[in-house]
Amino acid sequence: MDWVKVGSLVATVLALGLSVHFWRRQFRPIVTAMVKTHKGGNVGIAYNLVVLNSGSIPARDIWFEVADTRALDAAFALGAQEADKKSGAEFPIRIH
Repeated sequence: MDWVKVGSLVATVLALGLSVHFWRRQFRPIVTAMVKTHKGGNVGIAYNLVVLNSGSIPARDIWFEVADTRALDAAFALGAQEADKKSGAEFPIRIH
């Protein structure tokens, strides 16, 4: 068994693994979500959820998870009118 050949094979496999790893990190979707003020008044402030896809490939099947559903329900329940609870989103958002 020639140890030089074995060493070159190990180096080649390691180089291939590193190049695949860095390629996958570079070509991935990067999704950023931010909250912007839609309109505000003396009664309340309406917000828009803006989702940006700034990666090199498109992101698919995006969903948002709610950590505390009781807090979300309480925020919508406290003095909120039924018309204010309706979503004005232009694309479907799955809260998962």
